[in-house]
Amino acid sequence: AALFAASFAILGCSEEKAELSKSELADKIKGGWAGQIIGCTYGGPTEFKYRQKIIPDDVKIPWNENWPITTTIFGGLYDDLYLDVTFMDVFERFGFDAPLVEFHRAVGESSYNLWAANRAARFAWLDGFQRGEPTSWKVNPTYNDIDFQIEADYAGLMAPAMPNVAVKFAEAAGRAINSNDGLYCGAYVAAMYSLAFESDDMKFVASEALKALPAESRIRKMMSDIIEWHRQDPSDWKAAWRKFEDKYVKKHDDNFGSCHIHAPNNCAYILLGLLYGNGDFEKTIDISTRCGLDSDCNPASSGGILATAMGYSKIPAKFR
Repeated sequence: AALFAASFAILGCSEEKAELSKSELADKIKGGWAGQIIGCTYGGPTEFKYRQKIIPDDVKIPWNENWPITTTIFGGLYDDLYLDVTFMDVFERFGFDAPLVEFHRAVGESSYNLWAANRAARFAWLDGFQRGEPTSWKVNPTYNDIDFQIEADYAGLMAPAMPNVAVKFAEAAGRAINSNDGLYCGAYVAAMYSLAFESDDMKFVASEALKALPAESRIRKMMSDIIEWHRQDPSDWKAAWRKFEDKYVKKHDDNFGSCHIHAPNNCAYILLGLLYGNGDFEKTIDISTRCGLDSDCNPASSGGILATAMGYSKIPAKFR
C-alpha cells in the first residue's frame, strides 16, 4: 500500500493487517466474480423498466438456476464483467503502472457492445481525441454516468484488504472512461470490494470506503446520507429510498447526464442493498434490484461486494 500512497489525491482508508489462507482468498475472489454475474442476471429482466419508482413486492423476479446465461441474453448485458476483464488484461500486459493510453486503446479497439460513457470513450479513441489523457466533458458528455462504477470491481479484487491500492488501480482505468462523480463512484465501489476481504460487516465496509473520497465531493455526501438514514432506521429500506428520491433524484440536474444511468443515483441503490440486506445474499440483490433504474448493474455490484465478504462457497446453492 505504501508504494502507491503518494500518487492519488483522494486516498484515505485505514488498512488493517488481514490474514487469509490461499483457499480462503481464492474463495473470496471467486465469490466476487460470481456475485457480479448472478446479480446482473437477477436484475437484467427489469433493467430501466422502473425509473424513479420502486419495483413492487408483488412483481416477482424469476430465477431459473438452469438458465443458460451467455447463450440467451449476452448481447451487452454483461458489460459489468467484460470491461473488468479488459482492464485486467491491460495490467497483465503492461504491469501495475500501465499507462492511461493503453486503457483507452483497449476500450477503443474492442468489438463488443458498449453503452454511454464507454461508447463515448471508444468514439473519442477512434476520432483521435484525448488519447492518453483523462477523459472530460469535452469529448465524453456522459462522463458522470454509471459506466466505470459497474466496472471497478476488478480493482478491489486485485487489492484484497488494501483499499488505497484498489483506488489506485481504479484510477488507472477509470480516468479513461469517466470523471467527477462517475470516477468517484467507481473508486468507492473498488474500496468496498477491497474492504470486504477483511470484514463482512457492510456498515463498516460502506463507511470506511467513504474515506477514499474527497470530503467535499457530492458522492460522499450522498452516500453518507444513506448510511445515516440506515442508522436511524435499519429496518425500512423503502423509507430511505424515498428520502434519497426526494432529496437528490427529483432535483436532478440534467447537466449531470441521464438520470437513470447517473452514477450516484445508482450507487445509492448498491448501498441500500448492502446495508438493508443484513448479510443475506438474496435479500441484498433483491433490494438493489427493486430500487429500480439500472436494475441489473446495481445488484451486480452489491452482490459482488457481499459475495467477496462471504466467499463463493457461502453463496446460496440455487444461485451458484
